[in-house]
Amino acid sequence: MSEQKVPRSVEQRIVIIFLVGENVPPAEIHHRLQQQYGELTDVNKMVRMKAASRLLQQFEDEGDAFLKSIVTTDETWVHYFLPKSQQSSREWRHTSSPKPKRARTTIL
Repeated sequence: MSEQKVPRSVEQRIVIIFLVGENVPPAEIHHRLQQQYGELTDVNKMVRMKAASRLLQQFEDEGDAFLKSIVTTDETWVHYFLPKSQQSSREWRHTSSPKPKRARTTIL
């Protein structure tokens, strides 16, 4: 049986979920992750800054309507919209293409 490398982001989430289950305080979890994986790189910081800037700009453009279109749970942000009718919720696709996959909610 061959071993598969787990992506670093998945590995970190698994560690966080385990430590939360062990009632380790968030500051201690952060400290342990820094010891194991090191500080954020300049690229990581830039990506976070760009994402935050885009969200802030969108909020300035749309106001409260923007906030109502974001669903948050833990650290995952999902942008959604509510179609006004069944017709508007349909999407164009070829007749032979597979049905679109729907997002599922998972409670850990």
